[in-house]
Amino acid sequence: MDGFKAPFKGITKDVNGRKTCYKQDWTTGIYSGFRTLALTAYIFFAFALPDITFGE
Repeated sequence: MDGFKAPFKGITKDVNGRKTCYKQDWTTGIYSGFRTLALTAYIFFAFALPDITFGE
C-alpha cells in the first residue's frame, strides 16, 4: 500500500540519483552536435535529393 501514497517515488529517486551526470550529458551532446550535423547533411544529400529529382 506504500505505492499508493507516493506513486512517483521511484521516478524522483532515479532523477535525483542521475542529477550529478546531467551537466556532463548536456556538454557532451553539444560538442558532438557538429558530427551529428555533418551526418545529417550527408544523409540529406545522399538520399533525399535523388528521390526529389526522380520524383519529378
